[in-house]
Amino acid sequence: MSVDWKSIECALIEWVFAKIPNLEEEQVIWDDQNISQPAYPFISLKRDTVIRIGARDEQRTETDLSQPQGQEIALISTGTREFTLTVNARVDELNGANDPNCDAMALVTLLQISLSQQSIQEAFCLAGLVVVEELAVIDLSQVVNGGFISRASMDVRFRTTFTCTEQTGFIDAVGIKSVPCDPPGLDDVSGVDLEVTC
Repeated sequence: MSVDWKSIECALIEWVFAKIPNLEEEQVIWDDQNISQPAYPFISLKRDTVIRIGARDEQRTETDLSQPQGQEIALISTGTREFTLTVNARVDELNGANDPNCDAMALVTLLQISLSQQSIQEAFCLAGLVVVEELAVIDLSQVVNGGFISRASMDVRFRTTFTCTEQTGFIDAVGIKSVPCDPPGLDDVSGVDLEVTC
């Protein structure tokens, strides 16, 4: 089975809700969603390009004779992949932008610290995720339409494993038989016809 991206995305969303439980469902979004900006405060997540780790993926075969004919052999490719998750928090003045205990820096720093907690690591593990590195929390606060918006961002690198399987079967029999073959100008020459039955 390949990577279950739905389970991965659910695990990442649940991580945010576990650490910032006062958020409503619509206040944690993916950056690529075609929706209007939610009410403050809110968290947005963005998954970056998936890259391969290592020069080559592992190739192996498994044989199961209980499978239907033609599917007894599994050709399996397995490889480690890495992606970066960008976490952004935005808080307006009405919801604590000027309070260092409630602003965006506080929220993202809380998420950063929680990555070392066993409960969070176990939840990620169930989704096939491992935290490789969490980078610095960056303050991106700005004034928008005359109001102060506390904004902070952090990148987290995750690793997961891709698996791709192709089913195939055995060659059942190989038969060789002679057939007449008389090219012009040659006598008593027999050709060989190869038959393969799968």
